[in-house]
Amino acid sequence: CNNIPTKTPAIKPKNKCPFRFIPNHNAIKICICSFIYNTLYCIYNKSRLSFYYFLYNKTTYHVSYSNDFLLYNLNMNMNTKRNIIGFWGYPEPGLIKKYKNTYPNAKWVDLDVDFNYPKTAVLPDSYCKIVKNIMDNALHLKDEFIMILAPIGKDKCDSGWFAAALLKDMGFNVETSIYECQEKNSEPTISESSLPLKRKFEIITDAIVNPYDNSKLEKSKAKFGFWGVPPNDLSIFDLFPDETHIFGWTRCVEMGCPANLELEMYVDPDIPTVFYSQSFCSKAQLAKYLADKYNGLYIDVDDYATKSTKAKIEAFIKLR
Repeated sequence: CNNIPTKTPAIKPKNKCPFRFIPNHNAIKICICSFIYNTLYCIYNKSRLSFYYFLYNKTTYHVSYSNDFLLYNLNMNMNTKRNIIGFWGYPEPGLIKKYKNTYPNAKWVDLDVDFNYPKTAVLPDSYCKIVKNIMDNALHLKDEFIMILAPIGKDKCDSGWFAAALLKDMGFNVETSIYECQEKNSEPTISESSLPLKRKFEIITDAIVNPYDNSKLEKSKAKFGFWGVPPNDLSIFDLFPDETHIFGWTRCVEMGCPANLELEMYVDPDIPTVFYSQSFCSKAQLAKYLADKYNGLYIDVDDYATKSTKAKIEAFIKLR
C-alpha cells in the first residue's frame, strides 16, 4: 500500500494538430485542402496540368500553372489583396461598365504605360515597347489582379491578341475584348482644344474608364498636328505648342471608334504634322505613308526618344 501514489499522474494531451507551431495554421490548412481538391479536380477532368512551370526573366522566377482553374483558386486562397483590373487599348465599353459595377472599389491600371517596373525577358528584345510594357506590368502586378481586360481585334493589334494568349497560358484571369465600332460617338473636342498636348493625351486615355466633362473646352486654331498612338516617351509632348491637334488612333479613341481606319487616316492637310510610330508597330505603315502624302515628319521611336529625334521635331516645328 505504501507504493500507491497519492496523486494521479497528469496525462499529457496528444497534439492533434500538426500545424500548431505554425502561425495562422488554419489558413495553411485551407490552402493545403484547396491544393488537394484542385489537383484531384484537374486529374479527374484529364486537364493538361503542367505543374511548376518556371518562366525565367531577368529579375524573378514566376511560378505558373497551365490550368487556369487551379492557379486562380490557389492564388485567391493565398492572396486576398487583389484589387486591380488591368487593361490595354480600348476595351469594349459594355465590359468596362460591367466590371466597374461588379468591382466598384477596384483600381484600374492601363498596362500600356511604362511604370518602370523590372524588365522581363518574355518577349524578344526587338519588339514593340508598348506590348513589352504590357507583359512587364502584368508579371510585376500578377498577385494583385482581379482580372485583365484585353482588346484583341482591329481596335488594338495582333500583338495584343498574342499577349492575351500568353498571359492566359501563364494563368492570368484574362477576358478578351473586340470593339470594332465604326460609328463616331462624339466630337474630337479634347483633341482640338488648347490644352497642353500631354494633358490632352492623358485625358483621352483616362476617359476610357473615367468619363471626362469636356463641355467647357474651347477649340483652338491648329498650328501643328500630332498623329499616332500615345508614345512610350511622354516627354516628346513638351516639344509641341498647346495649339497642336491630335490625329490618328488617339483621336479615334476620343470619338469612340478605335477601329475606324478611315478616321485614323484623317489629318488636316493645311497644318504641319508629326507622324509618330512606336518601333516594330504595324501602324508604322500608315505613319510613313501619311507623312509622305502630307509632307509631314515621320519619326520612329523604340523606347525613349534620342536627342537627335527631339532635335528633328524641334527643327520641324520651328521651320514650318
